[in-house]
Amino acid sequence: MLDIRHLGERIRENRKKKMMTIKSLSEYTGLSVGYLSMLEQNKTTPTIDNLARICESLEISIVDILESECEAKTIIRKEELTEASYPDENLVVNIADFRRSNYVYEYITIQPGEPPKKKEYRHNRDEMCTVISGCLNLIIEGREYTLHERDSAYIKEGERHCIYNTGEKESVSLWVYHRK
Repeated sequence: MLDIRHLGERIRENRKKKMMTIKSLSEYTGLSVGYLSMLEQNKTTPTIDNLARICESLEISIVDILESECEAKTIIRKEELTEASYPDENLVVNIADFRRSNYVYEYITIQPGEPPKKKEYRHNRDEMCTVISGCLNLIIEGREYTLHERDSAYIKEGERHCIYNTGEKESVSLWVYHRK
């Protein structure tokens, strides 16, 4: 069965089986590390040309990578989390996707201090976050909030928002959303 919903995860799994870093896959394919990272997190889909370049580098057929099944998970160890780093925003995102539903869980760690760049987000999904440790500064539609440990926020689909950390220690929060 054709399954593109978890295509990025299958690319990551095949890359790891080949003992390749995302940087080395970038060098083989000529695609940027950022693009490949977004692809592996299922935040973008590749063009046919880019998928062919990736499959050739991983020595796997396009048909096999599109049709292979993703195994549902009950446990995800911290070393199995997908990680993406955004140094301009002082943050790191670790994604836990159990492949059992369309729910995705992200741990977002933000280092203290004003980020060099405050990025505004607007998603086509509702999302919820809970602060696990530290504090989280959150701007939703121009209104600013400071959340502390165990505080939660709900952001409706399409609402502009921005996150950062002006506290003195690192902020860790858990974000949950439903992938459409």
